Amino acid sequence: WRRRYGKLVASLKSKHSFPSGDCAQAMNLCMFLWRYVPGDHLMTVMGNDIPLDMLLFGIFLPGVAFARVFYRCHWIEDCIGGVLLSWTLHWILMPELRRK
Repeated sequence: WRRRYGKLVASLKSKHSFPSGDCAQAMNLCMFLWRYVPGDHLMTVMGNDIPLDMLLFGIFLPGVAFARVFYRCHWIEDCIGGVLLSWTLHWILMPELRRK
């Protein structure tokens, strides 16, 4: 599998990958749902009720970061940079834009 498709994935990569846009978008989705969707939404996973925001932050976001590193599209630092960029936009820039 890796021999056949590894070259295809490697050919699509660029040398300029910081920050990871995929991880930034995943974090944007998590932050948006955490901020604007009421916290009483529960998802049932294997018989247990789990809050939606914990499911996103605990499974979805690390899953996206793992996939980007596993397929060698990004380094882990690129993924961390994308998450920090998104966090900065949501907690510092968005309140400033709302005031104006």
